[in-house]
Amino acid sequence: AVHNITDWRLDGDSIAVLNMPFDTNRSGQIGSYIRDYSTSENNGMIYGDNIFSESGVVGGSYHFDEYTDYIEIADDSSLDMVDEITLGAWVKFDSLPSYPRVIAKQYSDLTTAGSCYQLGMRSSKARFAIGGVFDQYASGDDLQMGQWYYIVGTYDRQTARLYLDGQEIWSDSYSGAIRTSDENLSIGMSLYAGTYNYGH
Repeated sequence: AVHNITDWRLDGDSIAVLNMPFDTNRSGQIGSYIRDYSTSENNGMIYGDNIFSESGVVGGSYHFDEYTDYIEIADDSSLDMVDEITLGAWVKFDSLPSYPRVIAKQYSDLTTAGSCYQLGMRSSKARFAIGGVFDQYASGDDLQMGQWYYIVGTYDRQTARLYLDGQEIWSDSYSGAIRTSDENLSIGMSLYAGTYNYGH
């Protein structure tokens, strides 16, 4: 299948530092690159038995079903945001464990729980966290298994917001800086304690 891939740019540079539409099937190809279409070129490496599907909402999707299934993006200065950040992903859960991570960048000390930033779920709710600043999960309806959702979190050291399918479901005022680390970024699993995601 042919997918149209959009990468918004300003003066030739991508606005996003990571843009992964999962347009290519790399199932079973451990160590293969997953392309980042942003000009930051933060390509990922696939691990485990991720199963590719062309039935993603935008592009394809990968299925993560255990702690060995994940995509890892090498640490880069472009992934260390201090003042503002937006995280977004289409997700579909096959089950609802307590703390599945969709996107996470952990503290440099992997023996310490916590993320510089993460997007995922907690207690069946959409979750957005900035380490040392806030850890919030929405108070709205529970997420349902087998249904696609678009989860987005934004933070600019003034206001943090969490969106579900384009609707703001939580916001509050915060001012702390986003922590940075030299750890890799992960999709589908948290590098700390192997907390992982069941779903796409």
